[in-house]
Amino acid sequence: MITPFIIGGDTLIYGRENIFLAKYNVGDSCLRGGEPITFANPKTYDIPQIIHYPNPSSMECTISCLGNSSYEGTIAIYNIAGAILHLYSLSNKNTTFSTADLPTGIYQCKIKLEGIGYVCKKMVVIR
Repeated sequence: MITPFIIGGDTLIYGRENIFLAKYNVGDSCLRGGEPITFANPKTYDIPQIIHYPNPSSMECTISCLGNSSYEGTIAIYNIAGAILHLYSLSNKNTTFSTADLPTGIYQCKIKLEGIGYVCKKMVVIR
Protein backbone atom coordinates (compact mmCIF):
# COMPACT_ATOMS: atom_id res chain seq x y z
CA MET A 1 0.00 0.00 0.00
CA ILE A 2 1.32 3.47 -0.92
CA THR A 3 0.76 6.21 1.63
CA PRO A 4 0.18 9.69 0.17
CA PHE A 5 2.30 12.57 1.39
CA ILE A 6 0.11 15.67 1.77
CA ILE A 7 1.52 19.21 1.63
CA GLY A 8 -1.13 21.90 1.67
CA GLY A 9 -3.33 21.35 -1.37
CA ASP A 10 -0.85 19.01 -3.04
CA THR A 11 -0.83 15.26 -2.61
CA LEU A 12 2.31 13.42 -3.66
CA ILE A 13 2.41 9.68 -4.00
CA TYR A 14 5.80 8.60 -2.67
CA GLY A 15 7.57 6.38 -5.17
CA ARG A 16 5.86 7.79 -8.25
CA GLU A 17 7.01 11.41 -8.07
CA ASN A 18 10.22 13.16 -7.18
CA ILE A 19 9.68 15.19 -4.03
CA PHE A 20 11.20 18.62 -3.56
CA LEU A 21 10.28 20.41 -0.37
CA ALA A 22 11.19 23.98 0.45
CA LYS A 23 9.91 26.51 2.93
CA TYR A 24 10.02 30.25 2.47
CA ASN A 25 8.71 32.34 5.31
CA VAL A 26 8.32 36.10 5.00
CA GLY A 27 7.79 37.53 8.47
CA ASP A 28 6.01 40.76 9.35
CA SER A 29 9.33 42.60 9.65
CA CYS A 30 10.07 42.09 5.93
CA LEU A 31 6.73 42.50 4.21
CA ARG A 32 3.84 44.64 5.41
CA GLY A 33 0.66 45.01 3.41
CA GLY A 34 2.18 44.20 0.05
CA GLU A 35 5.08 46.64 0.36
CA PRO A 36 8.32 45.56 -1.32
CA ILE A 37 11.13 44.25 0.84
CA THR A 38 13.78 46.92 1.44
CA PHE A 39 16.97 46.94 3.43
CA ALA A 40 18.46 49.99 5.13
CA ASN A 41 22.07 49.25 4.16
CA PRO A 42 22.23 46.90 1.18
CA LYS A 43 25.59 45.20 0.81
CA THR A 44 27.23 45.29 -2.60
CA TYR A 45 30.15 43.19 -3.75
CA ASP A 46 32.86 43.80 -6.27
CA ILE A 47 32.69 40.29 -7.73
CA PRO A 48 35.84 39.65 -9.73
CA GLN A 49 36.35 37.67 -12.87
CA ILE A 50 38.66 34.82 -11.92
CA ILE A 51 41.07 33.36 -14.45
CA HIS A 52 43.75 30.73 -14.09
CA TYR A 53 46.65 30.24 -16.43
CA PRO A 54 48.33 28.49 -18.03
CA ASN A 55 45.78 25.76 -18.49
CA PRO A 56 47.00 23.12 -19.10
CA SER A 57 49.98 23.71 -16.83
CA SER A 58 53.13 21.72 -16.23
CA MET A 59 55.10 23.47 -13.47
CA GLU A 60 52.96 26.26 -11.95
CA CYS A 61 49.56 27.89 -12.19
CA THR A 62 48.45 31.46 -11.47
CA ILE A 63 45.02 32.50 -10.19
CA SER A 64 44.13 36.10 -11.04
CA CYS A 65 41.18 38.04 -9.67
CA LEU A 66 40.26 40.78 -12.12
CA GLY A 67 38.38 43.46 -10.21
CA ASN A 68 38.79 46.77 -8.46
CA SER A 69 39.73 45.37 -5.06
CA SER A 70 42.29 43.09 -3.47
CA TYR A 71 40.93 39.72 -2.41
CA GLU A 72 41.70 37.24 0.34
CA GLY A 73 40.70 33.63 0.57
CA THR A 74 41.87 30.12 -0.16
CA ILE A 75 42.63 27.94 -3.15
CA ALA A 76 41.98 24.22 -2.71
CA ILE A 77 43.15 21.65 -5.27
CA TYR A 78 41.11 18.42 -5.47
CA ASN A 79 41.77 15.26 -7.48
CA ILE A 80 39.08 13.54 -9.53
CA ALA A 81 38.05 11.43 -6.51
CA GLY A 82 37.39 14.57 -4.44
CA ALA A 83 40.40 14.30 -2.13
CA ILE A 84 42.03 17.61 -1.24
CA LEU A 85 45.66 17.66 -2.36
CA HIS A 86 46.80 21.21 -1.62
CA LEU A 87 45.51 24.30 0.15
CA TYR A 88 46.96 27.72 -0.65
CA SER A 89 46.27 31.24 0.62
CA LEU A 90 44.86 33.72 -1.86
CA SER A 91 45.97 37.28 -1.29
CA ASN A 92 45.83 40.36 -3.46
CA LYS A 93 44.99 39.88 -7.11
CA ASN A 94 47.48 37.19 -8.23
CA THR A 95 48.53 33.96 -6.55
CA THR A 96 50.96 31.50 -8.15
CA PHE A 97 51.40 27.94 -6.91
CA SER A 98 53.41 24.91 -8.01
CA THR A 99 51.87 22.01 -9.92
CA ALA A 100 55.22 20.19 -10.25
CA ASP A 101 54.26 17.44 -7.76
CA LEU A 102 50.90 16.67 -9.41
CA PRO A 103 50.76 13.83 -11.94
CA THR A 104 49.20 14.35 -15.34
CA GLY A 105 45.46 14.63 -14.91
CA ILE A 106 42.38 16.78 -14.40
CA TYR A 107 41.91 18.57 -11.09
CA GLN A 108 39.28 20.79 -9.50
CA CYS A 109 40.47 24.16 -8.29
CA LYS A 110 38.04 25.59 -5.70
CA ILE A 111 38.64 29.26 -4.99
CA LYS A 112 36.99 30.74 -1.90
CA LEU A 113 36.83 34.53 -1.73
CA GLU A 114 36.26 35.77 1.82
CA GLY A 115 32.84 37.36 2.18
CA ILE A 116 31.83 36.60 -1.42
CA GLY A 117 31.69 32.85 -2.07
CA TYR A 118 33.22 30.03 -4.10
CA VAL A 119 34.31 29.61 -7.70
CA CYS A 120 35.32 26.23 -9.15
CA LYS A 121 37.64 25.87 -12.13
CA LYS A 122 38.92 22.82 -14.00
CA MET A 123 42.70 22.60 -13.98
CA VAL A 124 44.64 20.30 -16.31
CA VAL A 125 48.20 19.23 -15.54
CA ILE A 126 50.38 17.75 -18.29
CA ARG A 127 53.96 16.48 -18.29
